[in-house]
Amino acid sequence: MGVYQNAIEYFKRVADSRYVAAGLTSNVDLLVRWDTGVIQKWVDQYATGPRNISNVESMTDLVDMLLFRLPEGGTECFICEEVARTIESSLKMASYGVGGTGAQAACALGSFGVRSLVHLTSFGPQFADLLNYPSLSVYSNGKALPVRQFLRENPERYAPHFILQFHKGAALKFQDQSYTAPVANKIILSWDVINSELPLDHGYFEYAKKNHATALLISGVSGIQQEENLDAKLKEIARLLEGFSQETMVYCECGPFFLKDGYGKYFKELGGKSDIIACSDEELFEINGVSHSSFGGNPYMLMDLLDKFFHTYHPRRGVVIHSRDVSMYYGNPLPEGRDVKSALAMGNMVASAKARYSDYGTREMVFSIADQPDSTVGLQRTKTLEKGGIIAVPTKPVEHPACTIGLGDSFTAGFLSCV
Repeated sequence: MGVYQNAIEYFKRVADSRYVAAGLTSNVDLLVRWDTGVIQKWVDQYATGPRNISNVESMTDLVDMLLFRLPEGGTECFICEEVARTIESSLKMASYGVGGTGAQAACALGSFGVRSLVHLTSFGPQFADLLNYPSLSVYSNGKALPVRQFLRENPERYAPHFILQFHKGAALKFQDQSYTAPVANKIILSWDVINSELPLDHGYFEYAKKNHATALLISGVSGIQQEENLDAKLKEIARLLEGFSQETMVYCECGPFFLKDGYGKYFKELGGKSDIIACSDEELFEINGVSHSSFGGNPYMLMDLLDKFFHTYHPRRGVVIHSRDVSMYYGNPLPEGRDVKSALAMGNMVASAKARYSDYGTREMVFSIADQPDSTVGLQRTKTLEKGGIIAVPTKPVEHPACTIGLGDSFTAGFLSCV
């Protein structure tokens, strides 16, 4: 029996015993239709020329950033209220989605029937349908509530993240020059004064502890925009992690940080209080100050960076890395009854199901991924990585994905459903 069939059988045995506390942030994602006519009018009115900007404070900043980013690729920017309102009133919304690793992971877990408790920070009425799973509960005032009851009892907290997706060949013109996208990509534009402060409900941590969560997901800190706020929030989270028993696997994950040296501060403060620290392969390179372009598929470089990451931040158990071709675990053995190889395979399947079906997969949808071919690059890389003591599982890549949003969050959900 192969690693993927093993993972499916293992999941079936343990799924009913798993209870994942998924935090720490949430928001409404608004998928925005690219409209060249509207955006070109903005360029004509406001542009001064292409600029690489992460903090968009005016319409001029927005269009200059778009001129720079179309040829260069996607990014995430913070925007002001003026820009947010202009986008809302001028561009059509294609659909709504759930944002935030914790909230997205809880949705994925709900879709394939694993119990979860989610810590919501920003939310709107769209969540009534988007988070409506029988196995998903929202923490509120000492209780775990169905999402619709939670929304009835709590006023809306609006902090939209606009996801502006552009197709290959999308183009804008400025001063007789054309700026064209070589591949399809997305730009995330966040007007978020809530998650930039990251409000934490201390009762959520106590509830997870008291009700024996099998895993506690820590994520969403990367959007904090003030250095002193980041330092204080990390110390607050570190205190809240005290007192969890060994039955709760603390999983500390991150995305791209707004602040310089955010990765270092984050893992230095929380790494030793976590069982597992996790990121993507691209983030691993950035954390170690190495250009991803220098990688060239060299698995020995990957092994060196994993070892450095592990020994710099000292998680109690180990490090998880997810990438397009292979997922990896490096570190100490997990406790008996927690199968890390099956967890990696399950993470791969849940991520690929999201890519293939453009939705969080049911168990049948997730399990169907096992029949797809392994990544050829991942198979080759796995052999070398395993010789270096790394547990590795080649992914099941989707050749023509229907969705590229939330794949890392879906991987996290799959992994935590098995550990």
